[in-house]
Order: sequence, then C-alpha cells, then structure tokens
Amino acid sequence: MKWFLLGAGIFGIMLAWGKHFSALNYFLFDHLPMYNKFRTPSMAMVIPGLTFLIIAIWGLKDYLSEKLEEIQLMDALKKSVLITGGLCVILGIGSRFFMDFRGEKDEQLKAQMIQMTGGNEQMGNNIFNALVEDRPALAMKDGIRSLVFILLAAGLLWMFMRKKLDAQKTAIGVGLLIAIDLISIGTRYLNPDSYKPAEEFEAQFNPRPVDQQIKQDPDPYYRVMDFDVDPYNDAMGAYHHKLVGGYHPAKMEIYQDLISTQLSGGKMNAEVLNMLNTKYLIFNGAQNQAAFQPNPTACGNAWFVPEVKLVETADQEIMALNAENMGDTMRVEQPFRAKGMAIVKKKNWKQNTTQFSIDSAARIQLKSYGLNKLSFSSQNSQNGFAVFSDIYYPLGWKAFVDGKESEIIQANYVLRGLFIPAGQHEIEFKFEPATYFKWNTATRISSILILLILAGAVGLGIRGAVQKENAA
Repeated sequence: MKWFLLGAGIFGIMLAWGKHFSALNYFLFDHLPMYNKFRTPSMAMVIPGLTFLIIAIWGLKDYLSEKLEEIQLMDALKKSVLITGGLCVILGIGSRFFMDFRGEKDEQLKAQMIQMTGGNEQMGNNIFNALVEDRPALAMKDGIRSLVFILLAAGLLWMFMRKKLDAQKTAIGVGLLIAIDLISIGTRYLNPDSYKPAEEFEAQFNPRPVDQQIKQDPDPYYRVMDFDVDPYNDAMGAYHHKLVGGYHPAKMEIYQDLISTQLSGGKMNAEVLNMLNTKYLIFNGAQNQAAFQPNPTACGNAWFVPEVKLVETADQEIMALNAENMGDTMRVEQPFRAKGMAIVKKKNWKQNTTQFSIDSAARIQLKSYGLNKLSFSSQNSQNGFAVFSDIYYPLGWKAFVDGKESEIIQANYVLRGLFIPAGQHEIEFKFEPATYFKWNTATRISSILILLILAGAVGLGIRGAVQKENAA
C-alpha cells in the first residue's frame, strides 16, 4: 500500500509537469478520459499532497509505535534526513548553479515594468533585472527554511529514540512544526493585507452616473456593450448590467469565436450586437466621462424570422453573420440581418421549409428570467421559427413548448432557435443536466457512507478503550 501511495504521488508530480514532460502528458491529454477537462496540469499536485501526507503519518506512527529497535530507528532517521535534506540543498541552494530563473513571460513582465515607469526603458530594465536577481535568493531562502524544519523534526525523533521524549510529546512537537510551516507559508498568500474594509470593497461596485441612468429602464432583460473600458477584460459592469463582453478565464468556445470574428480586431458587427439584444452602448464621452447611447435596433429577447439560411459548416455559419460595422455607411454584399433571417447548419435542420409567414400580431414575450429557467409566451397564426437571444449550450438545457420537450437548434452560431407551431404557446427553457443530478445523488450517498465510517471508527475506539480498562 505504501509503495502504491508513493507511486501515485510521483505520478501526480509528473502530471503537474505538463508540457515539460510532453511524452506522458500529451498522450494522456489525448487518451485519458476527462484529463483534458483540468484547468491546469498543476492541479495534479493535489495527488502528492494527499498521498505523501498519508505516507508521512503512516511512517510517524510506525516510528512511534516502539515496535522497532533503536538501531532500526536510527537507520530510518538517517536515511530520511539525508534524502529530504539533500533535496533541499540541491533544489534550494544548488539551483542557482544549474537554473537561470528565467520564465516564458519575462519579456511581457519587462514591458510592464517599462510601461509602469512612464516609458523609461533604462529604469524599467533595472527593475526587471533586480527582480530576476532576487529569484535565486528566494529559492535559497526557502531551501534553507525547509532544511531547518527537517532538522528540527529529526531532532524531536532523535530525542524520542533516546527516550528523552515520549511518543505523545514527540507527535505534538511534530504537529506544531507542521502547523508553523503551513501557517507561515499560507500567510504569504492570505494575510491581513489581503482584506479590505467593507466600505472600500463595496465602493468598487458603486454605479457610475451612466449605470444609474441605464438602470432606470423598467425592462431589465437587455445587454450592454461597454466601450468605456476594455470590453473583454473588465467585468465590473456585470454587477449592474448583463454585458455583451465581460471577462472569464474559461469562456465558451463559440462565444469566443464570435468575439474574434465579429466583435473585435477592427470589427464591431452592428447586426451581431442587435441579435445579442444590445440595447445600450456605453462610450467615453465629453470630459472623459462615460455616456450611453440607446440602440433602437436591438432585437429583444426573442423574435420570429421569415427565413432560415442553411449552411454546411460552422465556418460558413459564423461568416454568414457578416454585416456592416457599427456606425459604418459602407455596404456589405448580402449582409446578415438579424430580424430577417436565421443561420442554421443544414445537418441540424429537420423542417420541410426554410420560409415562414409572420403576421403583424406575431410575438414572443419573456415572462420570467432565471439562471436555470426562462419562460416565454408566443403567438403566431402560422408555424414559425424563433430565435432566442440566449447562448446555445447543448449540455443540460432543454426546451418545452406547452410542457412537451422540443429540440433546441443552434442558430446564428451562438444563439438558440426553436420551431414553434401556430397558435398561442407557453415556452420554457430549463437547465437540467443529467450528470448534475446523478453525481449529486452519488455525492450524498458517499457523504453518508463517510459519516457512517467515522461513527463506526469512533465507536470501535470507545469500545476498545472500555475493554482495555475492564481488562486492567
């Protein structure tokens, strides 16, 4: 069992190397189920963090059990100190001789230093070089620090071996060293400086005058494009509005594709903004103050389209959205019109026609909006195809027309489409991922089993103590 735990820990370290051990990790990325879902390879360090801890506790228990002879204890102690202490010396102290302490993003860091010094290249380079020179010193400092903890722990174990400390005091001493080590490292990342007064924290969410003006809209179900900040790297506006942009380190691929091809790099497709129900545009106005402009051509939350244009591939689908940029007078050949058509891949289309009649009374109205459920009411005298200004995500989202499940069709590359029969209907979108309910049940069962095992262990411990006392 100990060798299995050791092997699992070493395997976790190799996984954490990522591209630096490509022979293993690229193979696993392509063939090991779910491995490509991890955020970063370094997440695998939780494996040695657990297995090495179990091995250490197991070894300490055996050492303190008084089942080994003094010579065996001394041999184990020497080997442990030499191996762990030697690693500290090699990695901490010796690393300055065989590592250059340079990283892939150093050039980016240097550019930031130059920018922070107002473009003073010499000063920026000096600051950067000083930071690089500090890196081996920090590594040496941590290596010496780890070596000191190892020697202190070894001293406690030596005193136990020589009968100067009993097992309980030795275990408490080792536990205190572990606590001091963990707390001192933890406070590097989480300390009083990490916290802000509540008033200061809340102040960053204070609305700008432009936010207050927009929020006077009685219908809160719209989106905002905020050009007063970097629209794709600033998410503060999401506290007040539903943003077209914003920021998240793990974006949906189809939405990132839309941003890359239609909403960035010199392009700001007006019709794409319309189909995303972009009702307000915020920009930098007079005297460097944020101002807003309503977008009267925003499509709303959902709408019927008279035509569905079928394409073969995803590339054709996203390029079929080409239209004029916001504010442009230049015309685009065969431009996309959000209210006039929907773009759908041919393989997803199962209807007999791509043309639909829309009478003047046809409408789709949003009734309620929630994270996991949206409700609409619709009315149309003819069968129709509707586009909903919500992002298409096939895993978990289901659509129901009058309680009967209906297929959600990917439309306009990122939106949801739905075939709706003639008449009045109630439409619901619900997020009901089967995996969530399945694994939620499994989690509850496993939690109950863990509690039962803990209760059983406590009961057996109490029973053993009582029997020992009675035997005495």
